[in-house]
Amino acid sequence: MDQLLGIYLNDQLALGLTWRELARRAARNNRGTAFEAPLAEVAAAIAADVETFRGIMNSLRVRANPVKTGLALLGDGWRGSSLVSYSPLSRPNNARSWNFCAGKRRAGTTR
Repeated sequence: MDQLLGIYLNDQLALGLTWRELARRAARNNRGTAFEAPLAEVAAAIAADVETFRGIMNSLRVRANPVKTGLALLGDGWRGSSLVSYSPLSRPNNARSWNFCAGKRRAGTTR
């Protein structure tokens, strides 16, 4: 059971890191637009959640998997066809991701 919990927690940490990097990148690449402030706020909230989650993992003595966290930190560049720069496809792809996230959030709060 402990091994399965470790796998699950590491998967969730990797997802959190991916979302955090997506939000940071989107905020950074939308400086000077109406999207900058809300994206920066989302990025800060996700970063706080990731740190809280790391604390939970530490209290359970579950080590972060460096392979999963390393891959997560590559970010979402592959979806915009560019690993190192902001692509014209990034904003539509990011919008789809945010809509998915918002939909999951609404689904979880309408019980």
